[in-house]
Amino acid sequence: MRCPELSVHTAAAQYGDELAVVEGERGLSFRELSSEVARAQEDLQGRLLPGRRVALVARPDLRSLILLSAVLEEGSVPCFLHPRLPAETRALLAGRVGAAMVPGLTEDAAEQTTVPPAAALRERSVSSASDLALFFTSGSTELPKGVRLSSRAFVASAVASERNLGWREDDRWLCSLPLAHIGGFSVLTRTRLAGRTLVLPEPRMPAGFDPSRFVEQLARRRITLASLVPTMLARLIRAGLAAPATLRAVLIGGAALDPELAQAARELGWPTLASYGLTEACSQVATQRPGAPWAAGSGMPLSGLEVDVADGEIRLRGPALFSGYVPEDAPPFDDDGWFRTGDLGRFDAQGHLLVEGRARDLVITGGENVAPGRVEAVLRGLAEVEEVVVMGLPDREWGEVVAAVLVAPAADPCVLAPKRLRNRLEGRLAGFERPRRVFLASSLPLLPNGKIDRGEIRRRAQGSGFAELSDDLA
Repeated sequence: MRCPELSVHTAAAQYGDELAVVEGERGLSFRELSSEVARAQEDLQGRLLPGRRVALVARPDLRSLILLSAVLEEGSVPCFLHPRLPAETRALLAGRVGAAMVPGLTEDAAEQTTVPPAAALRERSVSSASDLALFFTSGSTELPKGVRLSSRAFVASAVASERNLGWREDDRWLCSLPLAHIGGFSVLTRTRLAGRTLVLPEPRMPAGFDPSRFVEQLARRRITLASLVPTMLARLIRAGLAAPATLRAVLIGGAALDPELAQAARELGWPTLASYGLTEACSQVATQRPGAPWAAGSGMPLSGLEVDVADGEIRLRGPALFSGYVPEDAPPFDDDGWFRTGDLGRFDAQGHLLVEGRARDLVITGGENVAPGRVEAVLRGLAEVEEVVVMGLPDREWGEVVAAVLVAPAADPCVLAPKRLRNRLEGRLAGFERPRRVFLASSLPLLPNGKIDRGEIRRRAQGSGFAELSDDLA
């Protein structure tokens, strides 16, 4: 293993019979998990070499956890392919980063094995700054790039998370994201370093998010830490479901958290902590602190990570950052070591980071700049709205107008008509920020990694792919 701190065998020697992972009714101690990984290493003997990139499909299940641990122990570099990607895309991405398709690690490798360049197969000594794993960016408008992350970055990120959240002896962290996602893999690295329990989703559960079933799972499995996106939190609140007593922190990421939604959640006992992060920073950049008074934004930057805002764009520097992209068109860092995230943001007077969306998504309407992320957070706080995407659409008079695509299945269309919607948002958004065009959708198209496909949403909005509400409904 190229990073002893993250080795399951090191964890077994340190934590022994402490519970490492739970899946359904089955639980494995660190010692038992170490034995399972050792057997997987034997099965993979001769197919893995230190420093070699190998494609790996990793779900949030025990089999995937054992396989990826075996790959890491052998010193190979797992290149994580999202389980929802079609086989053709998996092969394309693996080829793009020179990763071998090894039988047993992907469902697609039994018939076809691609071989990376010979240099990648050579054994070599590997330092803590060398690649531990490779993840792919979202790739909403172009083929995704690989993000190279070192063991040093994961350890630094885990230490920063611990300084913010702390650990309790009985902590059990629910991993609801695939292990091929930086958010899922980071839960694994944090719990392994700390000797705490990783809880995997119930096997063979029906697809989709069921609020009642989710709360029952939290309570029955004594979950203390979990992660949600604002849409999931909104569904829990609309259902009037209180948080189980065992839960001590819920990280909310993936989109801005509206203050009114956060307040409603806290009234039902949900200990929400807004968080901002990205793959290039090993997931977390800034997170609210447990027990601190509520404030808008994503909290303070985590320990060890420098966060700055230059010309309205968030930039980062520190040991938790990635090493580079594959393929690399240009160095991702400037001469002073800063990485520009492409995210818009600002700090409030208390130093809390407020994230306002992607710079490339900025809407310029009538000479005014509108950050879609800010508008989405406010709209998401409306009781009728389950999900929302805000964008700019071309307009002869304004250049662009603010448009919103809403998923609100139980809402009366009249309630969401643009004029009435603008009145409801008065005092919370400036006039130029309020949507002038509103579309209703039964669901939003997703990318293979589960993120919202903004490019496709824009195309449908411009091409009458969604039902548009008109002012005369008000």
